[in-house]
Amino acid sequence: MTEVFIKNFCFKNNIPIKQLNKHALDLLGEYQWPGNVRELKNVIIKLITQSEDQVITSNNVQMVLGKDNHSASASVSTASLREATDSFQRNLILDRLRQYDGNVTETARDLGENRSHFYRRLKKLGIS
Repeated sequence: MTEVFIKNFCFKNNIPIKQLNKHALDLLGEYQWPGNVRELKNVIIKLITQSEDQVITSNNVQMVLGKDNHSASASVSTASLREATDSFQRNLILDRLRQYDGNVTETARDLGENRSHFYRRLKKLGIS
């Protein structure tokens, strides 16, 4: 599944296809994916965009997963359900906006939202 995500993202964004080395693939396989396939896809995208090399290593994976784990656990432990939900949505939307170079229409489409509803969500979350 990781190879499919890598190939699709690289092809869609016209960048050379990157590879996961064995240790990176093992590390991804050991990770407990609480956010299911969508979380895996988002991690793969982060790995591709943050890795400067053609081969993604276990160090790259640890850096991305470590960041995600820390921010998620910190926000969940101290926030109400609404605050945690808003924080998750804000972070996801900001990541996707970066992925689409600030293109709101493409970001809304990728997230499966109507553009006008998405603009209201941006305003609610304080994203300009």
